[in-house]
Amino acid sequence: MRVFLLVGLTGGIATGKSTVSEMFRRHGCVVIDADVLAREVVEPGEPALAQIVEAFGRDVLQPDGRLDRKKVGAMVFGDAAKRKRLEEITHPAIRERFARRVAELTAERFRGIALFDAPVIIESGNDKTMDRLVVVAANEETQLARLMARDGIDREAGMQRIRSQMPIAEKVKLADYVIWNDGELTQTDEQVTRVHAALNAELELGHRLTVPPSPGSRSATSQGPEAVAERLRLALELHGVGEAMMRQTLRREHPDADDAEIEARILAWLQERPGAEFGDSVGRPAPWPLTGP
Repeated sequence: MRVFLLVGLTGGIATGKSTVSEMFRRHGCVVIDADVLAREVVEPGEPALAQIVEAFGRDVLQPDGRLDRKKVGAMVFGDAAKRKRLEEITHPAIRERFARRVAELTAERFRGIALFDAPVIIESGNDKTMDRLVVVAANEETQLARLMARDGIDREAGMQRIRSQMPIAEKVKLADYVIWNDGELTQTDEQVTRVHAALNAELELGHRLTVPPSPGSRSATSQGPEAVAERLRLALELHGVGEAMMRQTLRREHPDADDAEIEARILAWLQERPGAEFGDSVGRPAPWPLTGP
C-alpha cells in the first residue's frame, strides 16, 4: 500500500514550473521529473530510441548514436501526425519508468509528498492517476515576455508556441491548487509554502484516520470522540490555508476590489457549490485512500 501523497505538478510554457518544482524540492518533496525520464528512455540501447529511428530515420541521431532532441523537436513542431507518432513511442516508456519509480518509493515505505513534474499531465490523462494536481500559471503577457527573452524569438513566434498548447485557463479549472508565478519570486515561494502546508495536512489526515475521509465510507471505529476531534482540527487547518489562497487569488484577479467585494465573491463561490470548502477540488475528486500504483 502506498503511504505517500502523489501530486502532479504541471503548467504552461514559460510559466516557471521548474522554478516552482525546485521550491517544492527544498521543502523536502521527492520530485520525479518527466523531462529526466524522457531523456532516460531514449538513451542508446533503449527500445524507444530504436523505435524513433525506425519511425523518423537515422538522421535523428548524433554522431555518437544519441538522439538529437533539437532535430526531433523541429521535425514534429507543427506536424500533428509526427508529434502523435513520437508520443506513441515515448509516452508508454515514460509511464513505465514513472511507475517503476513510484513502486520503488512504495517499497521504501516513503512517507511524504512525491511530485510528478510534467508539462502534459492533463493532456496525457495522467492527472487522473494523481492524488492532487497543482498547476503553475502566469498571465499570457508574462509568458510571452519570458519566451521572447529566453529563446530570442519575436512576438509572433512566441504567441504561436503559447497557442500550440492547452490554454492555461483550462488547466487551472482542473487544478486542486494553483500557484500564480507572474510576480516576485518571494510571492511565488509564499504560495508554494502554503500549498505544501495544505498537502501535508491532507497527507496527515489520510494517515491519522483509519478509513478514507469521505462521506458514507467511514467505519464505526473512526467515529469516536478522538477521531472526530482530530478530523475537525485538521479540517480547520486546511480551511485556513484554502481561504488564504482564495483571497490571494481573488486579489490578483481583481486588484481594484475592496475587502467587501472580495468577501462577496467568496460567498458567491460557496453558494454556487453547496457543501464545498475552500480547499475542495475544482476539477475532480482525488482518489483516497492512498492505494494507487
